Amino acid sequence: METKRLILRYFRREDAKRLQEIYHNKKVASTTTIPYPYTIEDATNWIESHEELIEYGGLIPYAIVLKTENRLIGSISLRIHVGQWKGELAAVIDEEYWGKGYGTEAAKACLDEAFSEKGINKVFAQAIGSNHPSIETIKKIGMKLDGSLRQDLWHDGQFKDVLIFSILKREWESEGN
Repeated sequence: METKRLILRYFRREDAKRLQEIYHNKKVASTTTIPYPYTIEDATNWIESHEELIEYGGLIPYAIVLKTENRLIGSISLRIHVGQWKGELAAVIDEEYWGKGYGTEAAKACLDEAFSEKGINKVFAQAIGSNHPSIETIKKIGMKLDGSLRQDLWHDGQFKDVLIFSILKREWESEGN
């Protein structure tokens, strides 16, 4: 998939080192449930599992590549819940590229694919309650708060709330997407 500034493509083995750099950043890890420390072996194993995940697990993981630099800047995944007509969106952006709208741009492309090509009726996303930038991105793509799972996640040595957001296909279409 392509957007104005990004290419969303499947991961390649040679992406492992760059992916490890992104995921191993302590600030990035503090905003996600990705394990820290994140090793090159973790990255390689995850990339090597993609074919099976896509075929059997309904997960479609994309590398987010900045067109102008041909540089991997993050990942975005759509996990399709087969038979339930819903999917889950999750993204991670390299700290160096935070606040530039890349996550929003990639998420909109994935929502477009989910609703127009995958037959999905609802896409949801989860965010750690203290992760305000992710929450703002989720709201920018039109998702509404469904609810909160109080102290649902043990993260960075404490229990944290997890917020659940979603958007329906008819809402996405009514917003002119």
